[in-house]
Amino acid sequence: MTQKTKRTKADVAAALSMPTTTLNALLDYIKAEVAAGNEVQFKGFGTFKPILSAARDVRVPSTEETVRAEAKFRPKFDAGTGFKAAVAELAP
Repeated sequence: MTQKTKRTKADVAAALSMPTTTLNALLDYIKAEVAAGNEVQFKGFGTFKPILSAARDVRVPSTEETVRAEAKFRPKFDAGTGFKAAVAELAP
């Protein structure tokens, strides 16, 4: 005979918060590493890295004025082969 275990709302909330906490810690790690100029790679999934965007002239639509946007780093994600293969299996 199996015994039923009662779960409270607090038990369920705690069980659901663990994955969220872990995911948030991972995202914080990725942000910190990329902000420090490092690449973060997950084999088969992809790579997060900072890239330098060149300085360029941009037009302000409301004033038609051209201003110079300075060069700056921005984050980039390159999907890995496993991730690309999984998405490619989607039916059109």
